[in-house]
Amino acid sequence: MPTPEQMTILGILVAVITFYIGRLSASKNDGKEQGILLNKVDNLGDDIKTLSDKMDIRLTDIQSEQKEFRERLATVEASAKSAHKRIDEM
Repeated sequence: MPTPEQMTILGILVAVITFYIGRLSASKNDGKEQGILLNKVDNLGDDIKTLSDKMDIRLTDIQSEQKEFRERLATVEASAKSAHKRIDEM
């Protein structure tokens, strides 16, 4: 049968081991949560990059359409000016 001193030492030893194991578990969970958060941040960065690339492509398309519309407008204006001169001559 253990003596009271041995029981006290055994109780302290069990408490220290339990505390240490609890800290390891908490540390492991914290690391796991940090890993998940870092993964989510990386995914958000990738999503932002993809959206940015799509926006750049769309902006290029819009600028091309604007250029085409300006050219067509200039042609229509020239045609209207020519028609207006012909109407004036009549």
